[in-house]
Amino acid sequence: MKKTIAMTILAAAALAGFTALPAHAISEAYRAQLERSGCTQLTDGNGCDIHKSKAQNQAAAQPQANQRHGKADPEAARAVQAKILPQVRDKDLAQAIKVMTQQGWTRVGKDGVTWQKAGFHAFLNQDVDSRKVVGVTID
Repeated sequence: MKKTIAMTILAAAALAGFTALPAHAISEAYRAQLERSGCTQLTDGNGCDIHKSKAQNQAAAQPQANQRHGKADPEAARAVQAKILPQVRDKDLAQAIKVMTQQGWTRVGKDGVTWQKAGFHAFLNQDVDSRKVVGVTID
């Protein structure tokens, strides 16, 4: 009888020990880093940096407006070209630079013929003799 009671108490104690102890899969410090950075255990190893703030990780995850892989959509490139060309055609380079700047384009290089805006690249084509803009190529 004493043996049965002892086994019951031992089994109950063992069962209570397993259910009362919380499972800690990650340390408290690592959990705090995950919360502060906005990362999860899955994204920590996949581009999310636990040593950066949540805002820094969100900014790094969003593609930049002027970053595009591959060539521009031909239809969109034609639309951009149709808007720019009438404004710069037959103008000297200084006037064309002023127009491009006013339209929000960013100059790439010092020559003034290469521009960038919203993922597009514009190249001003000049006549060799007159140095006037005769066309625009959008890439």
